Amino acid sequence: GNIKQLIELKNRREYDPRAIFSKFVTSVFSVATEFTRMRPPRRLGQDYTGIIYGSRHKMKAKVLIALDSSGSMEDSVINEGLYFMQSALKHADVYFCWWDTNCYDITHEKIMRPKYEVKGGGGTNPQCIIDKLKKEKLRFDGIVVISDCVFDWYEPPKHEKVCIVSTSYMQGPKWCKWFFKLEDLLKRIKK
Repeated sequence: GNIKQLIELKNRREYDPRAIFSKFVTSVFSVATEFTRMRPPRRLGQDYTGIIYGSRHKMKAKVLIALDSSGSMEDSVINEGLYFMQSALKHADVYFCWWDTNCYDITHEKIMRPKYEVKGGGGTNPQCIIDKLKKEKLRFDGIVVISDCVFDWYEPPKHEKVCIVSTSYMQGPKWCKWFFKLEDLLKRIKK
């Protein structure tokens, strides 16, 4: 019994959830650039600030963090993961919403708060997020869904970039390109 477990542990693939999330973050940002006098040119250094224009991203990315508020979610775990994701997306315009079977108000928060109040508490249907965005004609460069992944979710339209963060042992949908478990992320951060 112990030998079998040791062999399985040695052959299990290790992955870094931070790498997955950073790939999602870079996929969301704009590749369009503009010239500015406020940044020095990258190749020439600080001496040429204001003389030769540097470049910067033309616009910030708009990212929606959608938090599952169904009855099976734990508030403390959500708050820890949310604080990390908001700090990782510090160069983006971050919006928040709570969802269960309905998607609640989408709010724009500029200041990081260590704790958030949960709204809702019903079933789990992540499609309501996409439906609300279509209904209100909102456009986001990326959507981060924090959930326990106890749902069936068909693939949204191709223009939606979705990162799913699981708070339980459940796996996300097979179509999701960016998926990791919050527990693995918090272990890596504490190391």
